[in-house]
Amino acid sequence: MVKLQKSSEPVANVITTLLKPLPQNRIKTITPDRSKELSKHGQITEQFKAKFYFPNLHAPWQREACENTNGLIR
Repeated sequence: MVKLQKSSEPVANVITTLLKPLPQNRIKTITPDRSKELSKHGQITEQFKAKFYFPNLHAPWQREACENTNGLIR
């Protein structure tokens, strides 16, 4: 059984790995959900010069849209 790691370092590494092959001038923004696993978003911002936009705490419709988008991407 594979143990999923939900800490910030592995998540940042996976995001970096997925974004590296893309043209750097095309990566402008990243809109994730509000999870603690994304606490290393500063590293990604620094490397790709892309801004992170997190949904507002008291706006559940924003998180729902993000989850729907994530599902479509997967």
